[in-house]
Amino acid sequence: MDRKALEKIDRAIAGMMAVSEHGIHQLWTKARMEELERVEDGYRYTRGRRIRRCVDVHPNIANIYRTKVVAFCWHPCVYNAVMSSSTLANVQAYFRFRGRAAHAAMAPRVGRSASDAIELMNAGINYMREHMPPDARVHYAVTNMGGVSPNVVQANAEGLYLVRAPKSSDARVLFERVRTIAEGAALINETSVEMEFDRATSSVLPDRVLEMALHANFV
Repeated sequence: MDRKALEKIDRAIAGMMAVSEHGIHQLWTKARMEELERVEDGYRYTRGRRIRRCVDVHPNIANIYRTKVVAFCWHPCVYNAVMSSSTLANVQAYFRFRGRAAHAAMAPRVGRSASDAIELMNAGINYMREHMPPDARVHYAVTNMGGVSPNVVQANAEGLYLVRAPKSSDARVLFERVRTIAEGAALINETSVEMEFDRATSSVLPDRVLEMALHANFV
């Protein structure tokens, strides 16, 4: 099917779901449902074939989706519903800076502040926000600023950074930019940085036919 045909199918299914949710039944619904049933048969034929190419999924899970193409996901909420929407792909990692401790009053010139490197990294990310896709996100939490003594140049600091984008490929590209900023922050104040990958999640790809089946069982 071409893109226009798929868009037409999506609009038809969305209309039927809205009609069903509101309990509205009109003469045109029968013809629309017959059209959807024909589309569903085509989808079943497509789903029955082996998928030879996985587009925009994380390499570690690509082999799984070559043979298993359907996943049912559940998220807690105050009501039961079928959510027909995608989610943002994301990559999360720890960035740990190592500097050199020193007395902040007696010998500050000897120290190299890891906590300053965290601040420099966050400043760099903030300057990047203007130049990244508007639907992408970068979040962070400072998990270690080194210590509780202000009169010490802190030798260790850590931040947990979460990058989001609509596609896995976009998230990976943006994450590499964040990693470059971290390396630049370390260069600025002569510290070192290491990255520890934490997790990554691909975006959810909705399946309108299966969503219709789930919705029918809800109502």
